Amino acid sequence: MNNTLLFGGPEDVAAEVRRIIDEGADVLTTSCGISPLTETANLVAMVETAKQYATEVARVG
Repeated sequence: MNNTLLFGGPEDVAAEVRRIIDEGADVLTTSCGISPLTETANLVAMVETAKQYATEVARVG
C-alpha cells in the first residue's frame, strides 16, 4: 500500500484498497509511516474508498 500511496494516483489507491478488502483484510493501514511526499488526494482516496467499498461489500455479503 505504501508504494501505491506514494507513487500512484487516487485511482491506483482506490484499486489497491478494493483488492485488499476483497482479500479479506480486517484492517487497512500503511505498513509503517506515511511519507511527507505522499499526495493528500491519495490519502483521501484510501480512506473514502475503504469506507464506501467496505459498506458495499457488507451489504452484498
